[in-house]
Amino acid sequence: MIPGKPLRHVIAAALLILTGCAAEVPDQSFPQITFRHLQPLDLRVVDIRIDRDLPEPAANDVTASLPASPALALSQWAQDRLRLAGSTRATARFTVLAARVLRKNLKVEGGLAAVFRKQVDQRFDGLVEAEIEILDERGVRRATARAKAERVITVREDDTIADRRRILFEMTEKMMADFDREMEKAIRRHFVEWLF
Repeated sequence: MIPGKPLRHVIAAALLILTGCAAEVPDQSFPQITFRHLQPLDLRVVDIRIDRDLPEPAANDVTASLPASPALALSQWAQDRLRLAGSTRATARFTVLAARVLRKNLKVEGGLAAVFRKQVDQRFDGLVEAEIEILDERGVRRATARAKAERVITVREDDTIADRRRILFEMTEKMMADFDREMEKAIRRHFVEWLF
């Protein structure tokens, strides 16, 4: 027998067992976050522009890996809720100012007590913010409405990847519902002469 061969067999068997035991992440599909079910806000403008003015992501920014993009959800909000009603030559400009989720790893206790207690190990801080401006035909700003929404969630160390993705999707969905309420209030307050 070649020396060391049994050890290689043991290592190979152990790797196969570990690979087989690895939990597979089930395919998850999440619905697109839309606002088509809500009454549109008719603006007395001839054009609606959607811009993004987002900074470079921070090192702990996990936005790109979310099951629902906050930036896309904000753009979708503008497409679904804002509607052209004409009657002036003004333009509405919707600008995404912030759309991010930051992850913070939390300190967990070690020792024997930690074995029997599942601990919160991560926190996610979400923020969406946008602004709508009414610009007249000369490009002069005539009115502005701004809104933002923030949500914070935590996850436990025993939450699976699938659990975390679901929790993060729900956070984005709730954050966008908060944003919708705040932005509608701001529009109705500041755009009185621009609402049809």
